[in-house]
Amino acid sequence: MAVRRVNRCILRDELWWDSEFSCGSCGTCLCEHAGPGRAPDDVREALFAAHGPVRLRLVDPVPSLVPAQAEIGEFLVGNGIPVTAR
Repeated sequence: MAVRRVNRCILRDELWWDSEFSCGSCGTCLCEHAGPGRAPDDVREALFAAHGPVRLRLVDPVPSLVPAQAEIGEFLVGNGIPVTAR
């Protein structure tokens, strides 16, 4: 049976995604794609289904949250990750 796995990671200060297939019956593995940039909707939907929403927290105190929020928001939106304010 073929299994598809999708992943997101930070590599070389960029947000990467990959998609790979493996077959438990014959042992075949192949990489559909690996690289930086916006992940296709089907990859994003699979990741959301597997992991659900996430919440980012700053671990070190900062003098103002505005620059940190702007930087995080720009990074997320630039990588096609939906951002909602709470």
